[in-house]
Amino acid sequence: MQELSNSALHRMLDAIASGRPNDVSPADVRASLEEVGIRSLDDLSERLLERVRRSGGDLRQPAPIDLRSLRRPPLDGLEASLEHAVPQIPFRWSGKLHEPSEIRRFDGKAIAYVPSAGPDGSVQLDIVDDIQAVRSWIEARTVSGLIHSFRNGSDDSTRSIPAHYPRSIQVGEHELTGVIGPEDPAGLWVGETLTLEPGRAYFDLTDVYLSWPWSTWNDKISFIGISRSYCQFWDHINFQGDCLLAGAHVGGNWLPFLSQVGWNDRISSFANAG
Repeated sequence: MQELSNSALHRMLDAIASGRPNDVSPADVRASLEEVGIRSLDDLSERLLERVRRSGGDLRQPAPIDLRSLRRPPLDGLEASLEHAVPQIPFRWSGKLHEPSEIRRFDGKAIAYVPSAGPDGSVQLDIVDDIQAVRSWIEARTVSGLIHSFRNGSDDSTRSIPAHYPRSIQVGEHELTGVIGPEDPAGLWVGETLTLEPGRAYFDLTDVYLSWPWSTWNDKISFIGISRSYCQFWDHINFQGDCLLAGAHVGGNWLPFLSQVGWNDRISSFANAG
């Protein structure tokens, strides 16, 4: 994959975002399209038609959570091919603290990453190697969230989280910079963001465009914002592969640096269970 900072697309978007649209020439636009294989009007037309066919005409909207997706068996050969990214911090597993590199002991097996906020506000990381138990818990949590939404009541399990935290979850394409506060980042919001409401899911981020026709949100998420909801992120489409729990799982706090827990640019599907 070409580094974004060296791409024609990045140079073009940077000029536009910096208030210099006159610096963008037709040649710059052509170069950015050629980088993703669009070299003619026929290429562009085919890319658009493929996008519409795959999405059934819905180009961006998330879908209601389908609980059956949590019960599907892994795709043939998927788990055997899994290689886990090494986090930047130690992790707890089986009651003991392990060095980050030891995450590779789980290669060939799907696992769940469960970050939490330590007493000093730092991120801690637990690993759960029974992915089916995690799936069952997520299913129960999703049903519970739907019941509470129907009742228009509060969820007892999130009462310790500030009431003004949103139920939606917001993700972004770049890690935040600067000093991150407990509620509002003092760093910079850089790039695009994507928001998901409770009870909804993006099952396939290869179908959700970050900037059409150049790139999708697949493997582009680098930070996860504050939320009172229980949210799950998966490193393959349709809730397959490894899972990262966020939102209420981490006390509603930010995960502004996904590289810290080994999840930068890995997410291909996610859901907000409410």
